[in-house]
Amino acid sequence: MTSANQLRASLATLRRQWQQRVLLESSVWIALAVVLAIVAGLFIYRTMGGSDATVTVVRTVGYALILAALVRFLVIPLRKRASDERFALYVEERAPELRQTLLSAMHELQIPEDKQQSPALTARVVEGALKRVRPLHQGHKLERPRMMKAARSLGMLVVATVVLFVVGPASLRDMAKLLFVPWSTAEAATLLKQYISIDPGNAAIPRGAAVDIHATMIGFGSDAAEMVFRTDSSTEWVRLPMSRDSASEQFSSRMFDLTRPTEYYVDANGIQSPTYKLTITNLPTVSKLGMDLRFPAYTGMPAEHIEEGGDVAAVVGTTVTIKADVTMPVKSGVLHFDNDSTVPFTVGADGKITASFRVRKNAFYRIDLVSAEGTAVPGSVQYAVEALPDREPTVNIDEPGRDTKATSTDELTIGVKASDDYGIESMQIKYRVNGGEEKTVSLTDSTNRRSKEPRAAHTLFLEELKLTPGDLVAYYAVAKDGAGNTGSSDVYFLEIRPFSKNYRQAEQQGGGGGGGGGGGGENPEGLVAR
Repeated sequence: MTSANQLRASLATLRRQWQQRVLLESSVWIALAVVLAIVAGLFIYRTMGGSDATVTVVRTVGYALILAALVRFLVIPLRKRASDERFALYVEERAPELRQTLLSAMHELQIPEDKQQSPALTARVVEGALKRVRPLHQGHKLERPRMMKAARSLGMLVVATVVLFVVGPASLRDMAKLLFVPWSTAEAATLLKQYISIDPGNAAIPRGAAVDIHATMIGFGSDAAEMVFRTDSSTEWVRLPMSRDSASEQFSSRMFDLTRPTEYYVDANGIQSPTYKLTITNLPTVSKLGMDLRFPAYTGMPAEHIEEGGDVAAVVGTTVTIKADVTMPVKSGVLHFDNDSTVPFTVGADGKITASFRVRKNAFYRIDLVSAEGTAVPGSVQYAVEALPDREPTVNIDEPGRDTKATSTDELTIGVKASDDYGIESMQIKYRVNGGEEKTVSLTDSTNRRSKEPRAAHTLFLEELKLTPGDLVAYYAVAKDGAGNTGSSDVYFLEIRPFSKNYRQAEQQGGGGGGGGGGGGENPEGLVAR
């Protein structure tokens, strides 16, 4: 292959690298256009509503954005095929080290051989250009900076898009399905719609009963919602604020003592649900719901009677007895819990119904009845059961309340205080010497048993433990409540230290006396230990 052909091949290699760079850069713009098409489509859908015409507009706008990016950043650049001389100029501009050699060589090659002034000079120019161009092939040296920039941009765009679609609202994923999965139009359009789901909707309610209305926002959020209703005897609509469930987008409201057919709908954030109707039937319902609560014996709480009950909030282990009045005789009934378990009612001679259950965990229940004629009447009101946990007691050692040192003959007073919501059943001090067998001292007596905040103290006579310097006593306190829950204090350490010694030299001086002389005695050294 001649030098001229080799130079043209080198230029073709650089052209392919340029095309690869254009393809990578266009991928960034096309991917961005796809994201913009989804976001713009969602905005249009929300603004115009979810009709079939809106779906057509959304797809037209989305496809137009993507097609425009495809044509502008991929098709047009690739169709503009520059001549070898113009492409050589492009290469020279981005590789100043060529020093115009490539441009000069391509200019010489454009001249027919029979018209070249010096073929030898042309060959040297071509060979010089070829030698300078070849290093540009390696690692896409000419296009690498822009390709790296485009690759980083594409990577960041992909990551941001994935995060947006995973963490963002589901409506974005539904819009993507609407745009790029045409056969899912009906499903995606349904998911994208903004509407309010109502429970129970149209329903038959026993005369005098209450009913819970639940509204769930689909495809949008709202900080407030209103239930709007009217009865047959009134043409005025009444607006009633609904309470919001903090854990979801659901709002709730309750209608009491319904005696006439009632129409209602829910309005939230400018979106209105369909209008539903509650019809009145001559079937039994609960007219009064009384409750007796018997708390666990360890709590020391007296039994409680609630005249008008329903919702229950009680400590775990509480027995709840429901005594309900009904509007007409019933054959039977059950407490129907949200886990589908049931507790049957006992029908008394006076027509009242009675059932009991024990509070174990959070739950919901309703009262289902069966009329005297055998018609099943599901409860229209759902009541909540909140199981209040019996927290474990807390216990602390407040004296000495720190690690200490003492001699083997000292006394250590340990002060303990505890606290429990329903009372402490027992308190103990546990200790062990040098990691040996654990010993227990009880602090509970008739003065502090069942107290909610008892205090007690115990003195350890260290001399009785036969300790020696260097021994280590570890101790802590334990408290237990009536339910068997236990709590422990921090562990403290007592280190046995040796006696400190103070030597004193006592000197006594004696004086001589008359009459018989006198003598003096020396007082020996004394050792005082403390």
